[in-house]
Amino acid sequence: MTPTPGAVEARIARALAVIRAEARRRGCDGFVLASPPSPEATLLAERLGDALLVPDAEDDRALADTLAGRYGVAPRLARDLAWRALAAARGAGPALGDERRAWLVVAATHKLALLLDPAPPPARVLPLGDVWAGEIRAVAGDVSLPPVLQGMARETVDAVEDALRAYLEHGHPMRDAFSRLTPRWGRRVLEAIDAASGNRRAPLVPKLTAWTVGVDPATG
Repeated sequence: MTPTPGAVEARIARALAVIRAEARRRGCDGFVLASPPSPEATLLAERLGDALLVPDAEDDRALADTLAGRYGVAPRLARDLAWRALAAARGAGPALGDERRAWLVVAATHKLALLLDPAPPPARVLPLGDVWAGEIRAVAGDVSLPPVLQGMARETVDAVEDALRAYLEHGHPMRDAFSRLTPRWGRRVLEAIDAASGNRRAPLVPKLTAWTVGVDPATG
């Protein structure tokens, strides 16, 4: 069951407090976003405000077009790689005319994507990594989804997320947790988890629930 928007906002505020503390610990003056545009990226940008640098969308399109046209990179991958490269470049040094020198590179990856998307997150620090897709949708109005769920009805997405919550966060036996899913969807979810788990480094994710992917910067 998705918490109320007010409860979700409180959880996001807790996560961002941890990330801000991590930035101070590293001597960083702000953040730079490594994720391409999405509802969750917009949400993160709004909550971090002026502390967050966002790469220029025109530069992103130009670099993505080069990767796709000249090197034959698939469009979605080209877009992700372009945004990541621009963020890394901004994070490596000062912005033109800006005296700040240190930036913490972050991504807007949410928990459902972290579990099911085979592509690794574009940065290791994930402020929204313990916030579910349904929670982001509750406050942002929309959310992007991992490939296995793209184009699926909202009821299907919610059922998958509820099953994962029950299994991972509440400790229900898998058979009970996945009882609302058809056997086919149960297999697809488990295959997606296996594919995603092999492609990610241990991310830094503020711990908001009983079970979190990665390491909580506040504790470890």
